[in-house]
Amino acid sequence: MPTFNINKQVGVFADFANLYGKDENVHVEFYGVFHGFGNKTRLTPFVFTGPGSIRASSAGTISHSLGWCVGGGLTIPLTRRLSFEAIPVEYVIDTANGDVGNNIVARAGFAITFPKRRNSDKQFRPSMHSSDQNR
Repeated sequence: MPTFNINKQVGVFADFANLYGKDENVHVEFYGVFHGFGNKTRLTPFVFTGPGSIRASSAGTISHSLGWCVGGGLTIPLTRRLSFEAIPVEYVIDTANGDVGNNIVARAGFAITFPKRRNSDKQFRPSMHSSDQNR
């Protein structure tokens, strides 16, 4: 689930899931926003929501439908760049064949963080503005 933080509490995500069963295969794509709640503990709770599409195939029949997801979870940092992420609740609604389907999903995994470069890590580059040349 790739994410991009806009600031310390708000970001955007893309969620891709593939579920393979005996009689049916389901491929899901969701895109949306999330909000992480700042607190004084190491645990960071978050909520997310977003629209997407669902592709289901069964016995040679393929159907496409719109979907929506909403849920919440918890991030637990393990190291500076590695965190454990649990999503104990994700509600997914789909509209396959004109019918409304409801699903509850739970999952867990690891998140890898690619931190931004700090200002001290950037190389110094002198300004080339005309007002700086007279100094």
